[in-house]
Amino acid sequence: MMRKLFFILFILLILTTIKSNAQYFQNLSVGNGLSQPSVMAIGQDTLGRMWFGTREGLNVYDGGKIKYYKGEVDNGKDGKLWIGNSISSIVSENLVDGNKVYFISDFFLYAYDVQTELFCKIDNRGKVTAMTAYKGNILYAQRNNIFLYDLKTHKKSIYKILPESTSVNVIEVDRDNMYVGTTDGIIISPFGALWEEQYLLPGEDIYRIYEDSKHNLWIGTRMNGLYRRVNDRIEKIPLCPNGINGIIDPQIREFVEDDDGNIWFGTFMGLQKYDIKNHTYAAVNIPQYAGGLNHPSIFSLFKDRQGNIWAGSYFGGVNYFNPTRNSVIHYDYQAKDLSSLYYSYIGEMIMDKRGNLWISTDGGGVSCIDRGWRTVEQFTATPLSRHGLPHNNVKSMCYDMDNDMLYIGTHLGGLSRYDIKKKTFYNYSTDYKSPVMPGRIIHHVKKWKNKIVVSSREGVFLLDTRSNRFTHLPDCFGEAMIFDIDKNGTFYTTSGNNIKAISLDTPHKQEIISLHALGEVSHILSVDKKLYICTLGSGMIVYDTSLKTINTYTSYNSNLPSNYCYSSRLTLNGKLILIGDRGITMFDTDKKTFASIKQDYLKAPIIYGCGICISKENIIYVGDTKGITRVEESDFLSPLQHKQPIYFSNINVNNAIIHPSEEGKILKKSLAFTDRIDLASSQNNITMCGDKSTNKP
Repeated sequence: MMRKLFFILFILLILTTIKSNAQYFQNLSVGNGLSQPSVMAIGQDTLGRMWFGTREGLNVYDGGKIKYYKGEVDNGKDGKLWIGNSISSIVSENLVDGNKVYFISDFFLYAYDVQTELFCKIDNRGKVTAMTAYKGNILYAQRNNIFLYDLKTHKKSIYKILPESTSVNVIEVDRDNMYVGTTDGIIISPFGALWEEQYLLPGEDIYRIYEDSKHNLWIGTRMNGLYRRVNDRIEKIPLCPNGINGIIDPQIREFVEDDDGNIWFGTFMGLQKYDIKNHTYAAVNIPQYAGGLNHPSIFSLFKDRQGNIWAGSYFGGVNYFNPTRNSVIHYDYQAKDLSSLYYSYIGEMIMDKRGNLWISTDGGGVSCIDRGWRTVEQFTATPLSRHGLPHNNVKSMCYDMDNDMLYIGTHLGGLSRYDIKKKTFYNYSTDYKSPVMPGRIIHHVKKWKNKIVVSSREGVFLLDTRSNRFTHLPDCFGEAMIFDIDKNGTFYTTSGNNIKAISLDTPHKQEIISLHALGEVSHILSVDKKLYICTLGSGMIVYDTSLKTINTYTSYNSNLPSNYCYSSRLTLNGKLILIGDRGITMFDTDKKTFASIKQDYLKAPIIYGCGICISKENIIYVGDTKGITRVEESDFLSPLQHKQPIYFSNINVNNAIIHPSEEGKILKKSLAFTDRIDLASSQNNITMCGDKSTNKP
């Protein structure tokens, strides 16, 4: 037997994984259109679009695509405007003028008007190091002065003069005080009060200050850890390498509070969470190949209007997640050193009674991963070996839970049985001595009662798991490349583009079910007197075996995203999961409605042959060409996928894109804020484009 442990997790930083509610991330990087991978600031505009400040440009993400501005930009009738490159801060909420996005770039303060799509430079003197919203206006630090910029009058005034040597890193305000974080501690300046300023933590280089909803103050230093002020008492949070009782790294960069009141903070070594109810700390430690952070060094955090948290990293782009649910994640099967192991896709998957997931591949053998996405076993065929996996091209698998055995059907290696407890293989092509057996090309295997049903080039066989003997079924069963069996022992397979039903007990009882479909049948699932039939080109067909009725669902008569359906499985809640060339779809068998996670949202293509597995926790696993996508039923109703508000973002007239302008020949404001457009009769070639606002309130 050839057995090798394929790889060991490369992230063993002795951090504690948040196992009870692990955070899995989606990522936007340079490959998605970001101008640069270091995301130093994040905001959200009135249209719900996300803004990312990088070290090389300002980016805006509408839920589908990213557009960026950097260096010299077109700025309407004013011509060109230099807006710099390195964005250190963005303020876009809690402002009197909600249609502007304010940002600091190369230490200058700028604003972008969402309605006019124009930039303006607020201050020409530079040296702007921090800003925040205050009573709908902007407070910003310039050298040792704090200025107030009035958004109604567009005038600025000195609000506070600090000692000349003061270097400001951050400004935070609450209802009573302004907190100024400097390279030499915190200055607390009361609003409209008679008492003098207070000074906290002298000598500390204060990088971030954050007041939570309970009015506790969180203070992050550049290199010396985390402080927390509760009821005027300051405590320093201890450094704790495993993240259980404190911080994992002394460099604290940013804070954000989720909808449950928990505090998340970014460090040089990763993302941490303070649980407000249990008063405990924990570190997020999910490997990147299993949906973790693309880079551990977190510089920016932001909670959008849907409760999603966006985390900007130093060189890994931006990651986003929702703390209240596990979003769609992807386990990259080839993220590690897999150059020697080729496969085309992840095929059938099975979960054993330990909760481990067994994975078949087309060319890469069989793997087993545990709940933490760690590889437990990896089996590949070895030439001339009779005691291991017989071939790497695995076509089908089934699990005998009673005996804890895995049956593996391969192409060119025949049928194999793996004893999970004993860790031994039994290969029927070499170890079985009777001539009555399937050959080396196995199509499909399925457990039925105490037997394993095997279809092959030589026909269909029943393997008795107790006696380990094959019975060859009559020729009427054919090769049965696709089949399923109901609880009464009716065997359903294909007959051309139709379905043949044969009784396993009395094979002479046969029935042909005419589907009237042009597309080839790709999968059959028998559940509760229903056949769910996937086709390649004719959608999904549901046949009621009691009523003898057929219902066909296509992209033309339903919300099924494509007529090419590859496979299906039923969840524990009775929802049907379909995979096809347009992604993953959930079919409500009662309401007869579809909800989909489209292919363009997934990280890898799903092709014919990919498998589905439903765990006992009702987690859905889908194979693809690079690994496994993990979803839950709630993800099909995610605001990131469904009910996305659409707004018109731009208009072309006579093949020329129209920008808003003060003259207002066509647009005075951007199209999203325009109710009426007046055009001349000659302006009759019109194209309008819409965008998705994933977070519009």
